[in-house]
Amino acid sequence: MSAAAILDLGKIPSKVNPELQSERDCSSLTPYISEITAIVDGGRNNTEKRRQIERILFKDPLFRDCAIDSVYKPRDEMYARGVERSVRLFALKEEYNWTDEEFGIAVYVINHQYSLGLHTVMFIPALERLSTEQQKAKWLHLARNYQIIGTYAQTELGHGTNLQGLETIATYDATTEEFILNTPTVTSIKWWPGALGKSVNYAIILATLIIDGKKHGMHPFLTPLRSTEDHKPLPGVKVGDIGPKLTFNTVDNGYLILNNVRIPRENMLMKNAQVN
Repeated sequence: MSAAAILDLGKIPSKVNPELQSERDCSSLTPYISEITAIVDGGRNNTEKRRQIERILFKDPLFRDCAIDSVYKPRDEMYARGVERSVRLFALKEEYNWTDEEFGIAVYVINHQYSLGLHTVMFIPALERLSTEQQKAKWLHLARNYQIIGTYAQTELGHGTNLQGLETIATYDATTEEFILNTPTVTSIKWWPGALGKSVNYAIILATLIIDGKKHGMHPFLTPLRSTEDHKPLPGVKVGDIGPKLTFNTVDNGYLILNNVRIPRENMLMKNAQVN
């Protein structure tokens, strides 16, 4: 639960120990709670927005236990609950026509205890910023309508966010007009992308482009990973969950191994560069 929400608990129906309530009532800060809350929220307008969103969310049992999920529930149950919350959040966003900012407030209020955040905070923004207009017309509506679910696969087991050290390669085959994606070493295995372990069927993969044996730097490639029919990994794709973590166990951070995975030339996101 957000810090502002904790400050503002008096606005939310709840059972409070009488002695604790007595101490709160006697606090010298009590007259200033409204001002402090506004500061934490970034302004009174934001406070009102947050309260409106809280009223919507906290009516739903799915969102009432977000603060204790990470302590008391098994990981598999947390993940399943996180997926449920994701679906419900997306539905509420559509129902109330929330802006991206308002959706961000909703995520903040539930302490990020949902599973498919990478789809909205990295996959869709990457499509928006790295695609041509033609590619946006083809892919964005599918992503925004959740007909495809994606992640952003950059980090590797041996390299983290060291972009110049990434080893995943995309070799262009001019005879078929395809890119062939490979993770040729153990250290090149994609590692840690959120929602990769179980949830997504697409990823934007960062890989070094190779044409006629020459390296042309790192580029983004929109790559299908799992079937949209039965969700099984596609040929050449090995993908799975990396296991429990110290936090964010509602999210299925994953690994990805690519063995001669072919994608069409048009699946390189080509706003900034293209292979013709």
